[in-house]
Amino acid sequence: MTKLFQAILFSGSVLLIGSTATALAQLMRKGLGRRDVRLFLTVLFLSGFSSLLRAQTAPSTYSAYTGTDTKTIPPAPALGSANSVITDPTFGSRILRVTDPNTNGGESFISTDAGFHRTWNANSTAIKLTGPHGDGYWLEFSPSTFSVGTGSSDPVIHPVSFGATWEWSTVDPDRIYFLNGNQIGEYNTSTRVTTNIGGPSNGDPVAYMAVVLGQDDWVCAAAGSGGQDTYTEIFCVNPASPSIYKLIDVYKKTINGVPQTDPNWPTSAPGQTIGIHDISGGTGASWLEVTFHQQSWGANGGAVFDLATNTWSLVTAADIYWSGHVSMGNGKYANSAGSINGSDSRGLVVRNPDNLMNSADYLFVDQPPNTLNQWCDDDHNSWLNSLTNPNAPILSSRYTIVGSCQFAWAGEIDAVAVDGSNTVWRFAHNHTGVNCYYGEGFAQISNDGNWALFSSPWDGTLGPDTSFGCTTRIDTFIVQLANGPPPPPPAPALNAATAVSSTEIDLAWTNPAGSSTTANSVLRCTGSACTPSTVVASLAATAAGYHDISAAASTTYTYLIRASNARGSSNSNVRGATTPAPSSSAPPAPALNSATAVSPTEIDLAWTNPAGSSATGDSVLRCTGSACTPSTVVASLAATAAGYHDTSAEASTTYTYLIRASNPSASSNSNVRGATTPAPSSSKVVRYEWNNSAVQYTGTWYPKSYSWASGGSIVMAMDAGGQAKFTFTGTGVKWIGYRDQWSGIAQVYLDGVLKATIDTYAASAQTQATVYAASGLSNAPHSLTIEVTGQHDSNSGGDWVWVNAFDVTTVSSTAGSSTPAAPAPSAKPTRIEQNSTAVVYTGTWFPKTYAWASGGSIIMSMDTNARATLTFTGTAVSWIGYRDQWSGIAQVYVDGVLKGTIDTYAASAQTQASIYTASGLTDRSHTLAIEITGTHNAVSGGSWVWVDAFVVTP
Repeated sequence: MTKLFQAILFSGSVLLIGSTATALAQLMRKGLGRRDVRLFLTVLFLSGFSSLLRAQTAPSTYSAYTGTDTKTIPPAPALGSANSVITDPTFGSRILRVTDPNTNGGESFISTDAGFHRTWNANSTAIKLTGPHGDGYWLEFSPSTFSVGTGSSDPVIHPVSFGATWEWSTVDPDRIYFLNGNQIGEYNTSTRVTTNIGGPSNGDPVAYMAVVLGQDDWVCAAAGSGGQDTYTEIFCVNPASPSIYKLIDVYKKTINGVPQTDPNWPTSAPGQTIGIHDISGGTGASWLEVTFHQQSWGANGGAVFDLATNTWSLVTAADIYWSGHVSMGNGKYANSAGSINGSDSRGLVVRNPDNLMNSADYLFVDQPPNTLNQWCDDDHNSWLNSLTNPNAPILSSRYTIVGSCQFAWAGEIDAVAVDGSNTVWRFAHNHTGVNCYYGEGFAQISNDGNWALFSSPWDGTLGPDTSFGCTTRIDTFIVQLANGPPPPPPAPALNAATAVSSTEIDLAWTNPAGSSTTANSVLRCTGSACTPSTVVASLAATAAGYHDISAAASTTYTYLIRASNARGSSNSNVRGATTPAPSSSAPPAPALNSATAVSPTEIDLAWTNPAGSSATGDSVLRCTGSACTPSTVVASLAATAAGYHDTSAEASTTYTYLIRASNPSASSNSNVRGATTPAPSSSKVVRYEWNNSAVQYTGTWYPKSYSWASGGSIVMAMDAGGQAKFTFTGTGVKWIGYRDQWSGIAQVYLDGVLKATIDTYAASAQTQATVYAASGLSNAPHSLTIEVTGQHDSNSGGDWVWVNAFDVTTVSSTAGSSTPAAPAPSAKPTRIEQNSTAVVYTGTWFPKTYAWASGGSIIMSMDTNARATLTFTGTAVSWIGYRDQWSGIAQVYVDGVLKGTIDTYAASAQTQASIYTASGLTDRSHTLAIEITGTHNAVSGGSWVWVDAFVVTP
């Protein structure tokens, strides 16, 4: 009792060290018993400290969207650097980027590869990060500023010497529990002091992960020799009283060497030795979640050990609800069992951890509005917010397993109510659209339930990196779950307002990277000392410029740009400009020679600029219809421009154009010309199974029946020289196959020409995978041949090559079109690869080898004025290239004449893309030149321009 009153007397100073829970743990280390701790809590409440204890209680509800409709997963939003914030475009939650390519020398990072391991410290002011080599780090987080580290764009992460097999304490924000040989240790991030707590009495090493139960009631780890799935021991220690420990030998059925008689004790399957796959601690004081392999009771091997009673409870296959990832709550156990009828992967069941198979205790939550998804996705769930609130919702981060999975909650980070209401709060899409294990969007909720840390490949847009076994880098993010709505978007920067004629002022601005803006507006007022209030244009969020052609001559205007979203708006700085007086020195008018519809979405213009013209710029103006006056500026070009490709046209639409030549004084308009775009072509994809008569096999092939295969069956071979030859008619084809750890190498021939050598190995199984694809073919008969090489790479365990199906794209003209179809070419187009002698390169170019490239290789450059020039004879030519998030701008010349300036940027990768086409040429020798500008748009991350091939029509 003396110790108790000493604790109360000095409780103020103790609490200054950390949270109340931290102080209690410190007091217990000083010898204060649990009964005295309870009395201490009572005194604290009576003394007014109850608010401190309640501060870390997680919410039972959230204010996020709860509808059950399907939300189409949007393209992954553009990101800024680390510590930049975006707003989820569907649900409005704020998302903080934690790591980026500058973090730790460009290393990819995940939080950890499960939802049930603790990556948040006790008071949500630090997080855990895991590198691709088992390396572990921690990083500060500020809830008040929603930033990590010091808030800079290059936060410094803190490495720890013991790797990534550790967890944070739930009561001390500075304490980490980690594995230290045959001891469980603790490390203080503030003092950097390391202390061993305890280890197995038999000297066996501790392994897998240090996991924390309750409020640091126990810290446990697997133990013994072997590895994951073969460990047979568990060691648990009370960190406040290290003399209290338990060495649980599962195989020998002993605790601290004493034989146990529990009838539910886990046992081995016949002829096998039971092994520990994972353990997790959760928020209850005594329940340890364990998953076994080689177990006798089937199902997933799920189990819970109650350290208070030394008894086990097992999840068996007695009913259909045994599947899925698990999480331990406070006196509760949850697993992703799917829907109640077993037809859908969405849904969890909450169980009694001491009697897991008692169906009377089951609580089904997260049940879907329909049960149609056929188990196309899965989730990782986290219930670490239930420490002081057993009814806190479960965090669920869903990821796709097979094919397109567009259903409610697919690809989302959500919170699931456990109060029986079946409410699901929806916060954000996790953009895990990369089929690899570490890209599954692992997410962990903070103790206070306000934040979720998650990792994501961001739909493959983060750049290449294979360190985690994926094709793209992975970064970590934090999504805000509670504590206020996201703010309005940041303000744009209005860079310039320039009077280009007596009736036109051009504006240019910059939108902040990662902005949550959903729309931009241009506001104007007349004068130099006014506040812009009249909206003269409403534009897309990505707009960065505007031509105000409604200005009057000899007039001063002031402008601002307003960025808006559902939460509010922000205004840019203001800029003004004064239009000049009208002048008789207008440049002579150009002559618009032609307006030609070359496709359903493109009209090409050609004009002549008068010799010696005083024009300083040309503009292309357009209107919709044949009896209208063009007034919308669709392009602003150099005064030397003599042509433009309008690719913003719509199918089956008539447009009228004029060219406006301008100088600082005045402008002149050309004659008008019109064109009507044709109706679009329609295409469809037809699937041919492997056993269709259109596929002929040579060599030895083995058919197999699997439920995951297209059509329920698949065929495989490993003998060198074995071939599968598919004959088809269409403009595109895909080989649908299977990849796994025993897959080998195949060669692919298109129309008898070797196109690629493909390694079909994958670190994890990929069903109905697109192994090879070809597009842009003539709509004529073709053959695709897959030849087995009998070889494999150093990672694979076999040479197997699998053929499941083929997808063929066929094209036909839309029925009922009023525009006649283009006549068939007189001869078949010819593809010329980029390494042909017909192509001459100047400047610096870099050749690359990729399976997806035409002919298996491609070339790229970013040097200003570097050129690729094709000499050809024909009536049409197409530049085949590659577009992605790091692509830049090029200029295209036909026969030495500039035909267009083309931005090759794309939000997602486009292979063998037709970037530019010139048609209607005379049948003679021509040149097509691609010149690098060394520039890119504001969204792109680079200036790369790629040349893959050319298609020439005789």
